[in-house]
Amino acid sequence: MTFLISCISNKDDLKEISIEFHTASVKPTKFAIDLNNRTMEQYQYQSSIAYVDSSAPPTKYHGFSGYPIRHRDTLIVYYKKTFHIKENDLNKFLQVLHKNKLDSNITHHLDGLLDGVSFKLNTINNKKDTFSLESNCTDRDENKLEYKYLDPFFELANATIKDYKGICIVEDLQNHFSPGLRIKLMSNEPLEYRIWGTISNCRNDNPELLEFLKRLPNDKPIIFDLRNGSFSPCLYELFDEYGNKKKIFYYSMEDNQWAKIKLKNSFKTREQVMKAIANMQCSPKGSLLLE
Repeated sequence: MTFLISCISNKDDLKEISIEFHTASVKPTKFAIDLNNRTMEQYQYQSSIAYVDSSAPPTKYHGFSGYPIRHRDTLIVYYKKTFHIKENDLNKFLQVLHKNKLDSNITHHLDGLLDGVSFKLNTINNKKDTFSLESNCTDRDENKLEYKYLDPFFELANATIKDYKGICIVEDLQNHFSPGLRIKLMSNEPLEYRIWGTISNCRNDNPELLEFLKRLPNDKPIIFDLRNGSFSPCLYELFDEYGNKKKIFYYSMEDNQWAKIKLKNSFKTREQVMKAIANMQCSPKGSLLLE
């Protein structure tokens, strides 16, 4: 994975910030923040394509024979949208950049990583001095300079990007950085949470998840959006246990594994969930109506 952040400053005032990721599982993605217009452009692309060169002589690799793989420079844009940034959210992010201002070139590269992170922050001042931070370190450590930028950036991106596909791209990128419990509040009325990425391990290894489930209210419906999230198979029993104690509903896409396993009160769409909740509230005893 490659992670790149670049900032341009003039007279010590930031004017533009660009953040770029390259990963094995997510297409190259760039975020450009325009500070004058308070906008964030999200841009996912591919700069080259691989193809089999059948016109070349076959080659041998690890005992196998085949045509060589070539790469052709070809720009393909998969996603491009611009979003307005709230002033308070932007100011909070800029405070972090100013607090951790770079005054030298720093490189943190670990050799032998299959999925490392390259994080680069470029700053240019009025003297045209340029400073940068580069890293391919993914080990979770809030004291590392990398995460002093990464965490606030993801907070800003999640608060700014409103398009569903754009949100999924951010979540898929953030999933590489072990950001704790992958559950976020989407609304209070109705009470809805979104599970994103993968919640790993089992019951005894998830004290934060256990506390979260215990704190859920008993007297109102709770919705979980599983469209871009999953959890370990050994956690199914835990969710099923709390589903019997509380009024929990789930919805996910058809190809999501939990649509096949069938948690209680699991549906394909949010509309179906809302209909089931309405039926439950209209029933004499408020009992759950299972699909």
